Amino acid sequence: MAGKGIAVADIRRQALASAETRTLQCRALVRELAGLVRDMLDHGLVPLARVPAARTLLDRADLFTK
Repeated sequence: MAGKGIAVADIRRQALASAETRTLQCRALVRELAGLVRDMLDHGLVPLARVPAARTLLDRADLFTK
């Protein structure tokens, strides 16, 4: 029985490590996308009707990447 407990603990540890890696990858991607949106806003490439949505995306990206 003890061997099974160790295997389950190893699986959980691996799953947690995998989730952490995926989260870090997602944060990096969100940072990159936010940079693109920010550049588009700075250069006037976002239609006026979409500016509020773009700013909301930047705010949420900032929260996610902190």
